[in-house]
Amino acid sequence: MIVTINYDPTRAIKPGVQTQFDVTQTPIIENIGGTSTPLPDSADKQMEQLTGASVLTEAQVATSLIAGFRSATPNIATVDATGRVKQVGNGVVRIIADGQDMSKSVLCNVSLVGGQVTTNVVNYLPGWLSRKLSDDLDAKITGTDANINGPLLSSWSPLTRNVNNWATRVGVDTTPICMLQSVSGSHTPVNLITPRHAIGCDHGRLSVGSWVQWLAQDGTNRICQRTIIGSVQTQYASGTGSDGRVYVLDSDVDDFISFMHVLPDNWFPKLPSTRITGHQNPAYSFTLPELVTNQRKFAGVYNWGEDVNSPPNEGWTVYDFVATSGIRAQYGFAIIMGDSGNPKCLILNNKLILLSMVSSLVIWPEKTHINNAINSLGNNPNNYQLTSADFSSYPSYP
Repeated sequence: MIVTINYDPTRAIKPGVQTQFDVTQTPIIENIGGTSTPLPDSADKQMEQLTGASVLTEAQVATSLIAGFRSATPNIATVDATGRVKQVGNGVVRIIADGQDMSKSVLCNVSLVGGQVTTNVVNYLPGWLSRKLSDDLDAKITGTDANINGPLLSSWSPLTRNVNNWATRVGVDTTPICMLQSVSGSHTPVNLITPRHAIGCDHGRLSVGSWVQWLAQDGTNRICQRTIIGSVQTQYASGTGSDGRVYVLDSDVDDFISFMHVLPDNWFPKLPSTRITGHQNPAYSFTLPELVTNQRKFAGVYNWGEDVNSPPNEGWTVYDFVATSGIRAQYGFAIIMGDSGNPKCLILNNKLILLSMVSSLVIWPEKTHINNAINSLGNNPNNYQLTSADFSSYPSYP
């Protein structure tokens, strides 16, 4: 039989969302004619006494841990409300189990043997990073009003933080987002990617000698101003120029200003809900929310679906869209001329992870070329490079 620990928050200290329940599961054997689910045996009862947790059989999982099951390939197998898989044809089926604090996508080999369907199912794992990123941002904007909250700034002269803005109010660190620059005001900003380097769109490039300003978020409204002393266009692998431009500043920014991280190389197994062939793929109907700013410094929310690579292996474009329903819908806005270069970011633990820029470069596939651009500019005594977000504590999925 299958043993699953049903966590009871009244009887034990709740583990962190990144904790994995290491519960061994044996293959499910489904008798098409129907077999009653076995009751917990003496070993199960002993586990219950030792752990203070309830021990369930697989048929009881649905009512305790799982909100719903889906089959991504119903032509191979279907799945019922209790998670029982039924064979339709021989092959591999992807089963998705969604719960309040966890979600798992697993591949099951399904074959008909002697009138029975056998599936191999792995453990359910808590701490799905996609769920955390989504739920955390939704919680931040729940009960807020985009029109009343207003943009990140309440004053342009002098630069003053708007303490009522949802992102500022809940502690999202937006200090890496440029607020003003001397060439075109709030148009075509640059985004800090190290303490001494920033990135923006090449078609809105800033000239050497321009100053750029960032703003503290600790209530002091301190301004950090630095001067651009060099810049270089980023290159694709083919050697052709992209629409990104890396800038080097005259010195490191003040310590009250942060810089953005980027996706790690192994991000895809951690976020399996994105970058699937076709953004409407039934296997993953989950979209992650991005924080997107515009030239007016409104902190909008877009849904990130996937990144699309157009041949010949360059010209990456991000597929994202404004939500039309739910709590994210009020935070969408249309992109207009002058918004180029504004960041599109995931928010993890209130820190920004730069995915792309409005009307410009997708960051993660060009990390090597961005680092090459940083190296080529010099004036880098601390050997700064892009910093990857740490996803190591979150589970990977097939």
